[in-house]
Amino acid sequence: PLIVLINQLLNMRLDAFKICRGRRRPLSVKTGGIGVWNHVLHIVTVLAILTNCSLMALTSFQFSWLADQIGTLGVFALAIGWEHLMLLVKYCLQLTVSSMPTSVQNEVRKKKYDQERKRYMTLRAKKERRSGSV
Repeated sequence: PLIVLINQLLNMRLDAFKICRGRRRPLSVKTGGIGVWNHVLHIVTVLAILTNCSLMALTSFQFSWLADQIGTLGVFALAIGWEHLMLLVKYCLQLTVSSMPTSVQNEVRKKKYDQERKRYMTLRAKKERRSGSV
């Protein structure tokens, strides 16, 4: 019984060590944005628009009623027109919505301005020291 107790205590400590030290998540790396996922999301939205418009044209009762009125080719043309309209809306929204909020853009500009000003003041101080010592 004493050996089993020692074995269990040792196993608990080893498991705790493995959880705390051995199986850590890797440290995150800071990136400039979502990168390639932006393109993936764009492709997924375009495919979603195409799929939804085609499913709407093929399975909707309103379109089956419309097919009797204007024919199958007319329904196909209407579905293609609707799909193009939805893609236009998607691209207009993509152009109007900024990838960076205005507050973040202002902070980036302010930081860049402060860096340029600090650089300018440093260069000016160096120039004054040179001209003062001559």
